[in-house]
Amino acid sequence: MMSIDAPPATPRQVLLHLLHGRSVARCIGLAAELGIADLLRDGPREIERLAEDTGSHPRALYRVMRALAGIGVFAESAGRTFALTPLSQALRSDAPGSMRGMARWLGAEPESWRAWGDLGLSVRTGEPASPEVFDYFAANPRAGEIFDEAMISNSAATAQAVATAYEFSNAGHVVDVGGGLGALLLAIRAAHPTLRATLFEMPHVVARARAALAGEAGWLELAAGDFFAGAVPAGDTFLLKHVIHDWSDEQAVTILRRCCEQLRPGGRVLVIEHLLTAEASPVHWTDLEMLVMTGGGQERTVGEFAKLFACAGLALSRTIETTASVAILEAVAAAA
Repeated sequence: MMSIDAPPATPRQVLLHLLHGRSVARCIGLAAELGIADLLRDGPREIERLAEDTGSHPRALYRVMRALAGIGVFAESAGRTFALTPLSQALRSDAPGSMRGMARWLGAEPESWRAWGDLGLSVRTGEPASPEVFDYFAANPRAGEIFDEAMISNSAATAQAVATAYEFSNAGHVVDVGGGLGALLLAIRAAHPTLRATLFEMPHVVARARAALAGEAGWLELAAGDFFAGAVPAGDTFLLKHVIHDWSDEQAVTILRRCCEQLRPGGRVLVIEHLLTAEASPVHWTDLEMLVMTGGGQERTVGEFAKLFACAGLALSRTIETTASVAILEAVAAAA
């Protein structure tokens, strides 16, 4: 089995190996879109059966599966039969922290691919290569659902890490701004059963959240709105997980200021983000995702977040590391 972690030695071969990353991502995305891992849940299957169940051409699907087996995503045995490996187990829709949604978004969603194809435009202009991404999701509900699935799969471990890293027992009423379908609030509630909270999201997201959170009405309120168009609900603790990195500095300050204006005395704003450092990191690639998909969005250093807080009337009080790849930046109202 060829390892994608051990490229050949010459510069030309190393570059060629890296360039094939495009093909690897696309094939994994297609396998996720077709639900191949779910079809193999109960054991190995021949390519003809996989092709029949996915509406695919047997020979063409075999060529994709053979390539993925060559890098360990699936395993091939005699008779063109394929089985799951530890990697493809994570592509099952029922796997804890399933990566299927993320694979579909990064490896199969046309708008994601189109935006990266226009990376040069973003580099020349500083503008997103994609239409305003949140408007795109509102106009294309299927893409929005895929993105939601990707964010849920990506945030399961993050939500748990945040829930255990921060002491929420004295958080008062929590407002999760841009909290998607409520994964973070559900994780915090599991650790702190007395939690009361509000999920504040765009109207089309709240419409999906109502179904997902139908059994949580006793402690959770849903509020629809736009943090650029008006005030967010009042609260004691505001959560902003992977929200600020979507926006330019000016827009980020507006969001933070909206929260500061609605912050009750003694309250705090918790910004949960990846932090840029000088070391090579996957965060650098997420930063480019922000460039092509949002234009003004970006990952930031602790110092850059502190400046945003100051412009919004807040002060960074501490930075809390978590067991996930994110940190919690706690801010309080700045002294008058």
